[in-house]
Amino acid sequence: KHGIYSIVGQFFEKSFREEFTRFGLSEKYYLSFWIKFIWDFSIYGASVEDFFVYKFYEKKHYCKSNYVTLRNSIWMIHVLNKNGRRELVEDKTIFIKEFKDYISREALDSTKMNYQNLEEFIEKYGKAIAKPAGGFNGNGIFIIDKENVQQSYNIIKKNKFVVEEVLQQDGILRKLNPKTVNTIRVNVINKGGG
Repeated sequence: KHGIYSIVGQFFEKSFREEFTRFGLSEKYYLSFWIKFIWDFSIYGASVEDFFVYKFYEKKHYCKSNYVTLRNSIWMIHVLNKNGRRELVEDKTIFIKEFKDYISREALDSTKMNYQNLEEFIEKYGKAIAKPAGGFNGNGIFIIDKENVQQSYNIIKKNKFVVEEVLQQDGILRKLNPKTVNTIRVNVINKGGG
């Protein structure tokens, strides 16, 4: 189901310039890092994020080849889930619809909502989090509050988004890191149809 544009889009979800700047690297190395990234993208399947987070620009071949890059992840998902229902985990709108009885927070599907729905949602909760329906690793998410409802509505109606209540960590975990919600991820492998 993944077209070539979709897959390439995942590799370039974060812009190279943005990540280069975020990591505080010297501008004089920009061209050499860009060339190294193109090489690592071609040979190892490294995304922009892989390249910077794993510091591929500092590593030798034998080390880079041991990393699970985005290309490796995509390959594993396709091979290990050939007959599964991957759309459940690849599209947040489908997941929310299928598992609405088990999700303990309210959510809106941008393809089925209007401005008034969003405005009422923000009025009820004060703020919300918008997530691209096919996104991953926190890419493209943003907070909607009373100040940016119209601007946010324009963005999420042009694309496929899920708008959810903002969750907050509780207890000691909130004290350790109040800016995130720690989660438990369950990986399911469909082996031999079972």
